[in-house]
Amino acid sequence: MVNYMQLPSGWKPADVIEQPYLTMRHGAWQPAQEHMPSAAPALGTNIRFSVLTWNLDARRPELDARIDSILLQLRIMVENCPVLILPVIMLSEVTPPCLERLRQTLWVKMHFNISDTAASPPASGTLMLIPRLFPIKTVYRVPCGVTKGGTPRDLLFVDVALTNRNSSAAAEAGERVFRLCTAHLAGLFPRQRAKVLAKAAAHLRLAHLGVLGGDLHAVTAWDAAAAAENRLRDAFLEQGGVERDKEAATFGPTADLRDVRAIGPHRTDKILFCGHATVLCYDTFGKKAVVSDPWAQRELLEHGRLARPWASDHLGVEAVFAVKQDEGEEGEWIVDDDDDDDDDDEDEDGGEQGNEGQPGWIGDEEEEHEEDEDEDEDGEEMGEWIVDDEVDGNELYYPMLSEEGWM
Repeated sequence: MVNYMQLPSGWKPADVIEQPYLTMRHGAWQPAQEHMPSAAPALGTNIRFSVLTWNLDARRPELDARIDSILLQLRIMVENCPVLILPVIMLSEVTPPCLERLRQTLWVKMHFNISDTAASPPASGTLMLIPRLFPIKTVYRVPCGVTKGGTPRDLLFVDVALTNRNSSAAAEAGERVFRLCTAHLAGLFPRQRAKVLAKAAAHLRLAHLGVLGGDLHAVTAWDAAAAAENRLRDAFLEQGGVERDKEAATFGPTADLRDVRAIGPHRTDKILFCGHATVLCYDTFGKKAVVSDPWAQRELLEHGRLARPWASDHLGVEAVFAVKQDEGEEGEWIVDDDDDDDDDDEDEDGGEQGNEGQPGWIGDEEEEHEEDEDEDEDGEEMGEWIVDDEVDGNELYYPMLSEEGWM
């Protein structure tokens, strides 16, 4: 266990199974060593990000055609992210063909790290795509028993640095961690789900900000109250949603009618959080994710009682968050910047852009600035962060943002 990590009461270091993750270097996926310092600067404590979680449905036939639709839907979600809102993607029921396709997909290569290095996804089927601009501290799993059918379940955690341990901010307030977690709890008994959620919540509460997303199989009355009982906030309820609202169901609208009749429509997929953040918006996605191949459409419609050939039996869920500002000057970013001699580049709006392309924001005061016509040593206009890596012959630019969103 890494030395920065504080464990909840009752946990043992052996409970935390650390693992390397995949990052794109020199045109190929390469494992990042455990504890390897990230090249990305610390995020600072005043950021905005989105979390997308989706159960991809490993049982439904015509997997290849469904993967095409799933990847297209995720690409649309990523491209529609507003400027400077970085998306984290949490997936469950990931199959080996799906993982292979993710690794071959250009937008994944250019924008994300992958939580697991194995050629096949873990037995639990959970996976996370983490933005390359997120300075990952550690990736690890915590086992949580097995399902009725013998499938192992676990909690997948990714810790991200908000402040650098050597920075002045960290010295004053302690190193701050943004903790991401995903889980797939289908197949567990209600009492097992209760223990797993309590375990996840205890660890998330030790971070500056913790977010849990996934298929929590919330189908009972206890599940409806589980978040509050574990001092977690529900992004859906924070945005004015009403518990047990059938219109908010994530399992049901695209599921086989026989399954819906068996367990009913439910908001099985959730995004829960704790700590210093507020929810800016919440929505579902996936109703338009239908397969396009005519043969696959026919097979899906014949196999199950579906109104349309949907790619998954679950809808995805997205929530956008803003990390609350620390005490101090309003609008000030906390940046992992130890070199005071490095000059900040001014963007066209008058904000500051720190080292390594880290975006900056200096509050609501309007200042007049002339456009910076300078060019960097590679001949590109300032404001684009050039990385020497290549993906399929293409140079990687970060943060790869246009005025409309991610490119």
